[in-house]
Amino acid sequence: MSADEWLRQAMDDAEAAGHIELLDLLEDPDLTDDERRERITELLPKPMPNGVDHALWHHFVGALHSIPILTDVERRKHLDTLERIFAISPPPDNKQEPIDSPDVWDAIDVLDEHIPPREWMLGTVFCKGFTSSLVGAGAIGKTAVRIVQAIAVSSDRRLTGEHVHKRAKVLFVCFEDGELELKRRIKAALLHHNVTADAKGWLLCCSITKGKLFTVDQHSGLPVITYGFQWLEQYIIENHIELVILDPFIKIHATNENDNSGIEQICAHLAQLAVERNIAVDISHHVRKGAGEPGDADMGRGASAAKDAGRLGYTLTPMTKEMAKECGVADEKLRRSLVRMDSAKVNIGPPTVDTVWFRLVGVPLGNATQQYPYGDNVQTVERWYAPQNTVPIHVANQIIDAIDKGLGDGRRYSPAPQAKDRAAWPVVQEFLPAWTEQQCKKLIKDWLEKDVLRSGDYLDPTTKSTRQALFRGNVRPG
Repeated sequence: MSADEWLRQAMDDAEAAGHIELLDLLEDPDLTDDERRERITELLPKPMPNGVDHALWHHFVGALHSIPILTDVERRKHLDTLERIFAISPPPDNKQEPIDSPDVWDAIDVLDEHIPPREWMLGTVFCKGFTSSLVGAGAIGKTAVRIVQAIAVSSDRRLTGEHVHKRAKVLFVCFEDGELELKRRIKAALLHHNVTADAKGWLLCCSITKGKLFTVDQHSGLPVITYGFQWLEQYIIENHIELVILDPFIKIHATNENDNSGIEQICAHLAQLAVERNIAVDISHHVRKGAGEPGDADMGRGASAAKDAGRLGYTLTPMTKEMAKECGVADEKLRRSLVRMDSAKVNIGPPTVDTVWFRLVGVPLGNATQQYPYGDNVQTVERWYAPQNTVPIHVANQIIDAIDKGLGDGRRYSPAPQAKDRAAWPVVQEFLPAWTEQQCKKLIKDWLEKDVLRSGDYLDPTTKSTRQALFRGNVRPG
């Protein structure tokens, strides 16, 4: 048995025992150091291989951090005791891990090689071998969105409007809500999207509120994996999980969120898990103070390493009043229920009407009791699409002719969105009175891109200068 195998066995045995025996032996005032060492040794796997000192130290660190009733001071005290009676010490921080020599290849050889495509799972959100993230403010709907996306992958149904490339088994691990609250959220999504027992066995869920996947080494201050991470990896292997969602990121570790080096190592562990097990790993992340813009890659709180490590980052932001005007949403209650998801690998979000929108909806669970006659109404999400304001062909042509005709005093309409006296959007609104200013401007912008309208120079008779103006384009509606 190698030191690594011994450590894994020790972790498994201690996890099963709940570490209570170790704690009892450490706190027994009647035991001498020799007696304490002998009794604790009886709890460890046999035989103990040579060179087990560092593995033993890691085992004790992990065990003490898995006992939630201990304070940091008590853990440090007990670890000092264990180091003394077992004559062990932590491994040096600069210890170099041996690595295999990398396989160096000639770039031109790939021309004759069949390289398999990336294994996308849902749209461009989840991909095997990569980590992904969803960043948004608290209570905005991150968990609700990820739950529905998890159900989409596990049920092979296009619940979010995103293509399901491959049905897969999903593990959803919640580190914030207890088991009952997570069950309420899951049930709300299943009921709202009419997902039946056909999906049984494909989406597995659990709630971990007293443990973490990473703790902090008391000597180096760097993150180290816990029994929880060991369990997660083993469960993924044994149950053929292809997508694991960890919600939220801040609760899976004990590292200071501003520690860039520590967060980088945690993300590296997750990325390694994704690559070695060929799975997709996703985390939900909170924003810093002051919500960022849609698609803002820097809106996540804490160290920037969390953003830099992930390949597939998305943001979730609410619909603003300006966005509502562009999308033709006049109902304030509806506006407050809408959130947009944007790629965080670009600095500017796509045009609002083309954005992926979700609507937050309440779902009655039907769990009324005599004491709570109304039961629970729990939030989930559904895909929402901005109204497609199609313009009748004859009306479109009338608008184009009116714009091409100009203002009547020799001046022409301006292509600039912020134009005042030569603004063209009022012409659109004259023919489409129900449209907002933003919608009218968006139509002009679209027509310019499609050559329905074009921008060109003309001589302004009032200023006697050359100015930009709108003209009829080369494409005619209909």
